[in-house]
Amino acid sequence: MFINDDIRSSIREEKLVFFIGSGFSLNYYPHWEGLVKLILKDLIDNSPSDKPKFEYLLQGLEYRYIEIFEVLEKIKSHKSKAYRIIKDTFKFRDNKEELIKHKKLLQVSTKIITTNYDNLLEIASNHTIEPVLYTNDMGLSDLPEMDEYIFKIHGDYKEANNCIFFKDDYDKLYSKDSNALNEFKRIVTDSRIIFIGFSMSDPYISYLFEYIHKLYHNLKKPHYILTTGNEDFSNYGIQSIPLKNYDEINDFLDNLLIEKEKIIKDSPLVNVSNIRPFRDLDTSEKTKILVECLILFPEIFSNGGYDSFTDVSTYLLKNYGIINAPLRDMFYAGGLVEIIVNNKEYRVRRVYRKLYEYATHIQVVLKGNDVVNEWKKKLDNLANNVPEGIRASEIYEAGIEYKTNFNNLT
Repeated sequence: MFINDDIRSSIREEKLVFFIGSGFSLNYYPHWEGLVKLILKDLIDNSPSDKPKFEYLLQGLEYRYIEIFEVLEKIKSHKSKAYRIIKDTFKFRDNKEELIKHKKLLQVSTKIITTNYDNLLEIASNHTIEPVLYTNDMGLSDLPEMDEYIFKIHGDYKEANNCIFFKDDYDKLYSKDSNALNEFKRIVTDSRIIFIGFSMSDPYISYLFEYIHKLYHNLKKPHYILTTGNEDFSNYGIQSIPLKNYDEINDFLDNLLIEKEKIIKDSPLVNVSNIRPFRDLDTSEKTKILVECLILFPEIFSNGGYDSFTDVSTYLLKNYGIINAPLRDMFYAGGLVEIIVNNKEYRVRRVYRKLYEYATHIQVVLKGNDVVNEWKKKLDNLANNVPEGIRASEIYEAGIEYKTNFNNLT
């Protein structure tokens, strides 16, 4: 399957960005036409006076004598109903363990742009990657410094009234300068993009590709798109990677993962002569590193978080030249231990004892209420093995309170 040196280089340099369209989530949600049909059916059922009009539009859409964009223009006076359908449709109700394709995608690259409204990518990341909506100026300003992001350039179903759906939404987004477009321009020019789940039959998709082409046409290297048809995207400076069917997306991602593993294997992380075992560090160094791990890898607090210790080991080796063979044991060995939270005794796993003990250190490193609150929110989302009746963030707060009271006594 096609993977050239340009794509390999983008993986090696961590410049590969996936741009995900509705076709990527077809196993879970309708594509664009399917969504418009759902809206029309709801209008037929709930708008008796206009029922013939909406039945005509639905029939025209099904038999291809009315284009989707014409239908959207005809129903734009019913935006509130359309937004309600969007909000109801894109709630995820199935088993998140099934998101194999989404998880593979994130194993290859954690830099994602998507036009999709759903939150499957966030779920696949176990909510460790926060979405950045095109309306979120603060989040957009942080994008250049982020190693992980899900940039939702057309919005999110939770804020359905801000979703880019009707023609005037597209005109407004792509015709005026904004923080969202400025970040999009930067990513398009600085990165190598692979588009997945797009088709020229999608309404307004030409808006997107024409916009990208205007940004990119003077640059020599192309972006890429996975396509199952004979659609030609070369006029937009985008090179097609042909697939027989959408099932081959999994195979393509598998091949990318193989290439990434080769790159990692062939790229020594550190000078072997400088490697140190964790046990040889002094107390202050151990504390610093443990605190960083608790902050940067909150997934270690989840039942499924054992696999994350591979990422922690890589981080320690790459950034500090440190190895720690019994890394999991440091957080989980020894059974349950006792802590006091809200004046009540709880028996918790050792990882929560670490959170309790190092709470004040974490507070100093994070600084600022906004940062702390965001981290606590992520912590509570991931921590699924705390005793009933408390949250992980309450353990953190109890640790701060305990340390403060102890210092006051001494």
